[in-house]
This record gives sequence, C-alpha cells and structure tokens, in this order.
Amino acid sequence: MKLFVKIVMSLVVIGSFIFTPVFGQSSNFEFHKISQDSISWFENKYDHVVWTGEGLSKVTEVDSRQTNMLRARLQTLYGDPTKTVEDLFGNEDFDAGQAIQFEYWFMVNDSIPMVILDIDGPFRRGLVFGGYSKFEDSLPKIKKDFSLELLKLEREDLDPYQDYYLSTERNSWYNVKFQNGRPRTIEIDKPAKFN
Repeated sequence: MKLFVKIVMSLVVIGSFIFTPVFGQSSNFEFHKISQDSISWFENKYDHVVWTGEGLSKVTEVDSRQTNMLRARLQTLYGDPTKTVEDLFGNEDFDAGQAIQFEYWFMVNDSIPMVILDIDGPFRRGLVFGGYSKFEDSLPKIKKDFSLELLKLEREDLDPYQDYYLSTERNSWYNVKFQNGRPRTIEIDKPAKFN
C-alpha cells in the first residue's frame, strides 16, 4: 500500500510540473500590438499563415457593442491602429470594396498572430477577428480574454480618436471621431489627401 501511495504522489508532483504551464497559458494571454514600423516584419514572418475566423466567431459581449465605441477602447488600451484606410489608400493593390476604417494586428503570447478590424466602419456592431489556424483550439479563449480586457474600461476613461472611412456601399466618405465621451460619424467630401 505504501508503494502505491508513493507512486500516486510522484505522479501528482510530476503532473503538476507538466500541466501547470499549460493551464497558465490558457488563462493569461498577453496582447502586443504590432506597430507600423513592424508591419514588414509581421507580414514576412506570417506570409504563409492560413488565417481563420473559426474559434473566433463564438459570440461575446464585444459582438453586441458599437464598433465606434470599441475603436475608442482599442485606442485607450493599444494606441493608434496598425493600419487605417489612410495607410491602404493609394497602394496599387488597394481594393475600395474592401476598405476598412482600422486594423489592429497583435502577437498573442509572442507566438500567435491575430488581426482585428471593422467590417463596415462605424455602422455596425462588433469586430472581425482573424487568427492563425494552427492555434484554432486556443482562439475562443483568446477572443474571450481580449473581449474582457476591452470591456473593463469605463466610458469616461476612453481616449479620443479620429479616422476616415470610405463606404463603397453608400458611395461616401466619413470622418469618424470619439471626443468628449461621444462618438460622431460625419459624412464628408473625399479628403484632399486621398485624391
């Protein structure tokens, strides 16, 4: 009986060393935004990646929030987007039909690439999440943790921002802002910088 107890205790101790890092990783994700000066590095490193929304499509509270308010939360936590329509417009591969207001690119725990963007500028709710298909099993937890991080901010603590958005569906340009605790979307003429 004593031998059996020793074996079980040994397995418990060994198991705790083996499984503790796995549990720690699944509950503590760190999100590092890719800055504009790291875009080339990120694109080269993950050029081969098969991106997926699988595992990221499970509805969280973020999916019911106005996109322009989520953009303010992203601004507060991570600063300026990795890319905006200003960064994309004028590139030879720019497709106006796929115009975005903003994109945030992330490295999760220094090994999992993730991209978050709007689907229809300020006119919808939620965000579009894309992740590396290799980590599909981890993506639901990553989205949940990321969503909780965004939602813990109070409205009065949100930082201001200003973006442009081109809606091909509406054939219009918009100035999208968050100032003094309020989002505003104003239809404008095409800004001169995009001519």
